[in-house]
Amino acid sequence: MKQWLWGFFDHFFKIVIISALWLLFSAPVLYTIFILIYSKWYNPAIYIVLINILLYSPVSLGASYYVLQIASQYASSKKFELFPKFESNSMIKINVFFKGIFKYFFPSIALILLNSIIFVFLFLNLRFYLKFLAVKIPVLGYLISGFVLWIILLCCLVQLYIIPLTLTRKISVFKIFYQSFLIVIDNIIFTVAIFVMTISFMIIIWFTVAGIFLIYYGTVSLMQFLACLNIYQQYDETMEIKKEPRTLKNIIKPWD
Repeated sequence: MKQWLWGFFDHFFKIVIISALWLLFSAPVLYTIFILIYSKWYNPAIYIVLINILLYSPVSLGASYYVLQIASQYASSKKFELFPKFESNSMIKINVFFKGIFKYFFPSIALILLNSIIFVFLFLNLRFYLKFLAVKIPVLGYLISGFVLWIILLCCLVQLYIIPLTLTRKISVFKIFYQSFLIVIDNIIFTVAIFVMTISFMIIIWFTVAGIFLIYYGTVSLMQFLACLNIYQQYDETMEIKKEPRTLKNIIKPWD
């Protein structure tokens, strides 16, 4: 949390730049979602696909790749090559955003397809158990429906680590999902806390329209990367995470 706050404070301009770029290039998908909602066209499968496109599009992975310029300053490892080699972390490198779009184009498509299939499948099962089985065999129907809801929640938690793993590990998409699942199981309390923080922050930002333009994507992406780094440390004895000596007092009285 402390690293995230200071990362946001130190790199505010970078976060504004990348959030604005993400919003600009993601505008068609956002517009489509808003039009469907306004038209009262409720087809959950379509919304699931659109949300996955929004989360895992080449633009989103390119924006996250850009955020690595910030996250790469906070940790190093002798065991794994965690981050790509950036020329300079002190300068705004917009070309990194476009480089990330092309570099992760195909992993992006794979993530969208796999994630959409998983969530559409789970939703169809949930609807079946609630609409049909719950009518004929209420107890069994509601029990299975509750079980499916827990699986959906688990899949939502898994999403926290998909992009960080995609950008920091050279493994297949299936292994990314598998490792994300293992991380969630092994760090369930920490993951739930980060998930609640992320959702809360997203709700606050989206209710303050200016925040969407200024800090939304960059801030959430930075939070996910730093959370993933703290988890990596448990499995990598050679990892060193930069400790932040500054406190809130340094913001209020930076001259002290």
